[in-house]
Amino acid sequence: CPHFMKNFLLPVGLLFGGLVLPATVLAQAPDLLNSLDPGSPSLGAGGAFSVTNADTFSTYFNPASLGYVTRRTIGTAYRNLPESRSRITGNFADPSFSTQTERGANRFTHFGYVQPIKGGGSFGLSYTLGGYLDDLRFGTGLQVGNLTLNNYSEQTTVQPSFYSLAYGRANKAGNASFGLALVLASQNVRNRVLGVLTNPDNSTTPFNNVNLSETGTGVGVLLGGQFSPTGAPNTSIGVSVRTPISLRGTGDTGGLSSRIPGVFRVGYATRVDSLRKGREDFLVYGLHLAQYFGG
Repeated sequence: CPHFMKNFLLPVGLLFGGLVLPATVLAQAPDLLNSLDPGSPSLGAGGAFSVTNADTFSTYFNPASLGYVTRRTIGTAYRNLPESRSRITGNFADPSFSTQTERGANRFTHFGYVQPIKGGGSFGLSYTLGGYLDDLRFGTGLQVGNLTLNNYSEQTTVQPSFYSLAYGRANKAGNASFGLALVLASQNVRNRVLGVLTNPDNSTTPFNNVNLSETGTGVGVLLGGQFSPTGAPNTSIGVSVRTPISLRGTGDTGGLSSRIPGVFRVGYATRVDSLRKGREDFLVYGLHLAQYFGG
C-alpha cells in the first residue's frame, strides 16, 4: 500500500488540487499558523494522506514513510498563502470584527530530497513552511476609555519554517516502518502598530506605536511509525509526534509567539478494489487527524 499510495496519489492530488484549490485557497482556517498544508501531494484531498504518503514531505509529516522510498527523490511545492483583513469597530478592548480573506503571495513552501542507502532505509533533508499568518487589523473611532483611537492599523506576520534531517527504515516484510527526524525551527515574527489617540479636548498623542521584527530558533524531534495490519496489505496506518519547540531570540516578540506547539498525527489509508462488478476499478479512502499540544 505505501508504494501504491506514492505512485497513485501524486497525480490524483494534482488533479483534485487543480479542481478544488481555486475555490478553497482563500478560505481562512481557524489556525493557519499551525495547520497550514505546505502543499503536499494530498492537498487536494484535504491532506488526508499526508501521514501515509511516501515522498519528500515524509520528513515533515511522518519520517517512518521514508522507509518506503526506494529511489532518489526530489520534491518541491509552490502554493498561495492567504491573507486576512479585519475591520474592527466599537470598544478597542473588545471590538467587533468584520473579516475577509484575500489571495496573498505565491511562494515555494517546500524543498525536499530523499536518498535511499545501502543496507536499508532512506535519509531525507527538507525545508518546509509549516505555518503562515498575515493579518491586518484596522479601524478608526475606537473607544479606549474616555479617549478615541483613530487611524489604527496592526499588521502581524508570522512564518514558522522547519528544516528537517530524517531517517526511516522498513522491516524486511515491508509491513512496518519506523522513523526519526531532527527538526530545526526558525520562526520570523513581524508586528507593526500605528494609531493616534484623540483626547476629549481634541488634542492628540501617538498610540502605542511599535515596529518589531525578530526571528526565533529552536530544535525539536519528530518520531514516526507506519504499518499495514495483518491480513490487510492494502491498508496503511501512520502515527507521528513532534515535540513542542521553545524559541530563542524572541525578547521583543515573545508575547506574540515564543513556542511552537507539538503535534500528534494519525493517518489511515486503504484501497478498496472492484467497486463495480466485473470492472478493475478501486477507491482510496484516507483520514488525517492532528492534535496540537504544549504551545
